[in-house]
Amino acid sequence: MIRTLLKHLKQNCTKYIEDVYSSSERNCLCHGDIWKENILYKYEDNKPVSACLIDFQTARISSPAFDVLYLITSSANSKLRQKHFVSLIEIYYSTLLEFFKDANFENVYSHRQLEKDLKTVGPACFIVANTALWLSSGLQQEGHVRSKKILQSEFEIAMAVDNYKAIIKGILDDFIGYGYLPEILS
Repeated sequence: MIRTLLKHLKQNCTKYIEDVYSSSERNCLCHGDIWKENILYKYEDNKPVSACLIDFQTARISSPAFDVLYLITSSANSKLRQKHFVSLIEIYYSTLLEFFKDANFENVYSHRQLEKDLKTVGPACFIVANTALWLSSGLQQEGHVRSKKILQSEFEIAMAVDNYKAIIKGILDDFIGYGYLPEILS
């Protein structure tokens, strides 16, 4: 099943990425690459007191569901996602509503629309997270984009591969559990 799923994602990659931009009834300006590496924190007494986003080169108009799902997927481990996923989505949604209210926008983006959009952007989010996590693992050795981390030995590479596989399996299991790969699994 996993091989079939991954093959399907690869064959339909372009469609799933395009869905991020065109499938939602409500789009907004999104960061496009929001994960822990693109959040700059200010600390006081070794505690974070504020944060700001950096690296806006992939900013775009798309569903806000992609940004929140990508942040959670690429920055949290499976255990954290399994324990806090629903509350993280709820915090995001309530914060988004507060922002809209402060800007005098009402009834702009329903919770129902967010849930629908999360299911729509799930495959693209998995594809993009897979790529980013491959790069950050140190496994990308060739091409125009290389990993920051340099793996020196066969042992380091083997450990990185095992770790990468475990992370991707966790994401895949979580997405299947959330129903974010519905078209693929039906």
